Amino acid sequence: MGRETRPPRAGDEEGIQGIFRRVREDLAGTRLPPDAPPAREAAPASAAPAPAPAPPPAPPVRRLPSPARAPVSSLGTKTTALFLAAALPPLLGCGAAAYFVARSALLRDASARQEAAGRAAARVVQDYLDRAQAKLHSLAALASSEGGRASATRAALARRFDALVEPADLFLEVNFVEADPVPNVHEQRTSQLFGAPVQIPVRASPPVDSPLLRESLSGANWISPAIVREQGFAFLDLSTPVRVGEGVTGALAARLNMGPLEALLGQVAAEQGLSIALDRGSPHPLREAGARLELAVSSGHADWTIRVAQERSRATATLDRIAGQALIWLAVGTGLALALSLAFTRGLLRPIRALHRASASLARGERGARAGSARRDELGDLSRAFDRMAESLEKLDALKDEFVAHVSHELRTPLTSAKMSLGNLRDGIPGPVTPKQAAVLARIEADLDRLVRMVNELLDLARIQAGKVRIAPRTVDLRALASSCLADLAPLAKGRSVPLEGEGSARVDPEKFRQVLLNLLDNALRHGRGAVRVAVGPGTVRVFSGGSPIPPERRDRLFESFSPSTEGGAGLGLAIARRIAILHGGALRYEPAPGGNLFVVEAPCPPASSS
Repeated sequence: MGRETRPPRAGDEEGIQGIFRRVREDLAGTRLPPDAPPAREAAPASAAPAPAPAPPPAPPVRRLPSPARAPVSSLGTKTTALFLAAALPPLLGCGAAAYFVARSALLRDASARQEAAGRAAARVVQDYLDRAQAKLHSLAALASSEGGRASATRAALARRFDALVEPADLFLEVNFVEADPVPNVHEQRTSQLFGAPVQIPVRASPPVDSPLLRESLSGANWISPAIVREQGFAFLDLSTPVRVGEGVTGALAARLNMGPLEALLGQVAAEQGLSIALDRGSPHPLREAGARLELAVSSGHADWTIRVAQERSRATATLDRIAGQALIWLAVGTGLALALSLAFTRGLLRPIRALHRASASLARGERGARAGSARRDELGDLSRAFDRMAESLEKLDALKDEFVAHVSHELRTPLTSAKMSLGNLRDGIPGPVTPKQAAVLARIEADLDRLVRMVNELLDLARIQAGKVRIAPRTVDLRALASSCLADLAPLAKGRSVPLEGEGSARVDPEKFRQVLLNLLDNALRHGRGAVRVAVGPGTVRVFSGGSPIPPERRDRLFESFSPSTEGGAGLGLAIARRIAILHGGALRYEPAPGGNLFVVEAPCPPASSS
């Protein structure tokens, strides 16, 4: 005889209403403390008031530990780069400005020093030429006062020339050339250098059209525009007319020794660390010529220039020291800016990373995840707001679990009673059943089975969350356990062959681990669109089902309770299976595989002695 459904108890309606009331109060923020009298809603007259069941204790608040090594943050990199971008340009700008100002000042100073040295050298050259011309004029006056062809006169003139030519500080050679009738050397005297007479060959009769004679015989002084270098000597040709009365009777042609002048210029240059040389060309301001700084000033004679040069390293030694110090300060400033940016970035990212870890843990279902920031700024306010939100979600989740457990427990008895009554009807106990009625009863029975299975899953989940599930692990042959599960699900295979490969064992609770394998195999056989394969290994079972891979957007929530499912169901099977695997100290994960989906369940392997 079928079992009758029990009448509703007095506390059933009040218990469910109390749960909904607490949910509404939590959402509205008007929840009273536990010792305050609860506000009751109007209950039916037939229902006696009953106290609401106490909610399960909330799990302790867990503050996430900081990781040993923080990952590279894009925000941190950008913040550090922003600090450096804000600090380095002013430092570089100041350094560059100081460098160019110092360089300009040093170049002006070098130009002034070299130009002053060039002007002084030009005055020395002009004074040397003026002395030479003055001495040559003296010799010309002597030749004109003692002119004549008498041998006695020529001998006296030669002695006077010898006395005037020596010492050899000016002339290397002096020639007296008579103009009438044909220009010819009348007397020649050379200087004695280093204690021995040195003869510098000259033409006995210079060409009449040469500037040396043409200018002086016409009554003008002449100085050669070019310095001649022969046999180790540097000399300059010059001439002056010899006058007797109003007429020009001859000319004095001399070779001015330029060695003393060049030695004097070298001495002056060495004292100032410069290089001074006579050259022909155009004057020019200071410019860089290779590794030297060079300028040229006019000497005041012909196109001669005084070229003054110095090594650039000597001129810029002070600038190099300034540049070195600037680079040191730039490195110090860059290091300080980098240190400040890293300190600021670390302080900025610490609460952000804590929020990220807490939100990720909350998304994985860890109810006690908190950011726990003690900062007194906007980021601290954000962290505390997140913690309040997480606490509210934790309370709502606890109320949901309580509601689900209560409803599941209350639905289990009437569903069992309805199933028994339906079985009585199908057996014809109340009376005969027609074929059409039997078909209807079969569909009703299938729906009741699905409801019973769903209620059982809800109760299992509630027990696991409440920590009431205990496991008794022992060494189990995983291949035998998987084969037994396949045998139980043979009707779902519909004639398909399910290969079972490999060997292995694990230390698990046989009944609880069997529930995990049954869930995975049931999903693979029921919803798979292709072949199903099972591979067993030490502490591992892999279940592959062919078909379309699970979309990436659903994989993150695949093992959550009540996760959306396109194949129907409450979305509890995988959540329960994963929690059971974790209870064993193992794991359950999803891996995309070519041509289908792969679920891998892991469990502890037995000790070697047990194996």
